[in-house]
Amino acid sequence: MKNVSAPAGGLERALVGVAIAAALLGAFVAGVWPVLLAFSDLLRDPGRAIGVLLEGLLWRRFGLSIGIAGATLAIALPLGLLQGWLLTRADLPLRRLMLAITPLPLFLPPLVHALSWFGMLRLSGLPAIVLVYVISFTPLITLAAAIALRQVGREHSETMRLIGGRRLVFLDDLRQALPAGLIGSAFALVFLLSDFAVADFLTSVGAKVTVYADALYTLHMVGRSGAVAGATLPGVALCLVALAIALRARRRLGAAVGARHQAAAPLSLGAWRAPAFLFALTIVFAGTVLPFGALAWKTGSFGVLHEQFVIARPRIGFTLLAGALAATIMTALSAPLAALTLRLRRPWLLDLLIALPLATPALFYGVGLIRAWNRPAFDAIYVGVGVVLIAMVGRYLPITLLLTSGAAERLDRGAFDAARLAGAGPLARLWRIAIPLTMTPVIGAWCVSFCFTLRELDTLIMLRAGQSSLTFHLYSNIVFARSDETAALALILSLTTAAPLILFLLLFRRSLRSL
Repeated sequence: MKNVSAPAGGLERALVGVAIAAALLGAFVAGVWPVLLAFSDLLRDPGRAIGVLLEGLLWRRFGLSIGIAGATLAIALPLGLLQGWLLTRADLPLRRLMLAITPLPLFLPPLVHALSWFGMLRLSGLPAIVLVYVISFTPLITLAAAIALRQVGREHSETMRLIGGRRLVFLDDLRQALPAGLIGSAFALVFLLSDFAVADFLTSVGAKVTVYADALYTLHMVGRSGAVAGATLPGVALCLVALAIALRARRRLGAAVGARHQAAAPLSLGAWRAPAFLFALTIVFAGTVLPFGALAWKTGSFGVLHEQFVIARPRIGFTLLAGALAATIMTALSAPLAALTLRLRRPWLLDLLIALPLATPALFYGVGLIRAWNRPAFDAIYVGVGVVLIAMVGRYLPITLLLTSGAAERLDRGAFDAARLAGAGPLARLWRIAIPLTMTPVIGAWCVSFCFTLRELDTLIMLRAGQSSLTFHLYSNIVFARSDETAALALILSLTTAAPLILFLLLFRRSLRSL
């Protein structure tokens, strides 16, 4: 038996090694390689790269974007922490449903929020920009806080209550949720620095607000490639520092939950229950329900909606196909990468390397994709769906990996040790233990990845093939189409994005009952 099982075990280990190597190669080709090619412009034109860094105009626009991000997070962080606590730890009615639909504003492109009830109120300028971003990115902080709060143990919560009552329980919960909220804030900062469409739309009339990402696009359009590379450095440096801190801190969260963990019971709010419920419902309503109602109102009739649907049908099919394929590829790559992170001493360094395309401003990442794939040998990839798949995988693989590795970290190591002692090889342990125990969160990771691909605009606007996407079609029609037609396109995009969320609700309805 030993002579038979030893080669089989060696073969299985070799297959696992091949899968990990293939996943690392895929992550490098899709993400790291285009970024390195884009930064090669620093060597081609170092004079312009240095010159743009010495310009006060760049730093004013960078400072403006940092100010917008700071104002956004100053509102979104406490709001998200409180909302996460109310939907996870308080005895609110409908809290499971509200928590389940909370992610939708995050998955919608911020431009959709600007076109919805913000457009009806005729908001403009910096306050409107900040408000749109608060609506868009508060759910990211809410979800991060909710994940952390679900790990609060029953015994710990009861001890805090005996010592200081409900007030101490509340303060202790916020203390435990704050690191996760800061991690969500770091990812929100990354998305904020890459977005230009919201400021461009909301200040199209009156005083123009030119943000950092818009400045990069302007430099690219005038052909100053070295200047673009130089101007990107401050944004990449800031985002890498934020993500490094977030990824390192994330590795310290959540892995301590044991198999016998019992979640703390919901805290009774007493007289505060009704106003807290109205507060939580208002936030969910403003980001999830109102956009659909406002866009439907602005569309005016079903005929306009049907007409725009017929026109956009090829782009809808392209967007759904590209998103589904990209989410499948990201999920397939993240599984062996998650297994690798469990073996590494400093896994957050691998997370950070894979997150490099996410830390890079999306427009500049698009420049790298052009450098990598706009070649005669790769015409089939560059002019078709291939380059869009690569862009989506490189951009959002870090998020898929975080979700997948989080599920892998929570696996019971004892079951794997017992299976190993019983003679089960790596593939057998994967098939019989890991896959059944992680199937639900992995499917959830696929849904989340799919939703993120549907919101992407900043990278696709740089790619010829990206012009076939529904998001780009909406952006390109804002100026030329009638307001009801634009609202109809935004409503179609919103409904398309809501579809995987409905799938998520159906798949996780049992898990939601345990909240």
